[in-house]
Amino acid sequence: MVGMSKGTVDVASALASGARPTGAVFVSGIHSRVMATLGSPGVLPATLVVHHSQDVCRFTLPSDASRFVAWSGGKARMQWINTTGEPSSNPCNAQGAHGFFRQDGPAVSAIIGFIKSH
Repeated sequence: MVGMSKGTVDVASALASGARPTGAVFVSGIHSRVMATLGSPGVLPATLVVHHSQDVCRFTLPSDASRFVAWSGGKARMQWINTTGEPSSNPCNAQGAHGFFRQDGPAVSAIIGFIKSH
């Protein structure tokens, strides 16, 4: 299962409701809501967190991604993305770091690699 931004909360809801995929990918996730939805890392499968190191969207800060990986108890690993681009007037859209400055090649490569390994 793969979710991006608010979609990560939807993936968490599916996991909390009993979905048992072999892996999950959270891209630019709202990790505080993901943790609240899951309640505990017990239902997490192997998880990849793909996050831009310069994401300034207040809902998806890099520190929250790091906190989620620590909370996961070893079930999640981080893949930082560091693409560059022009800052966007809306930091929570595809034109800013939240959306990898519309340069999603490194993020897609990380997701494909994770899927192939699971």
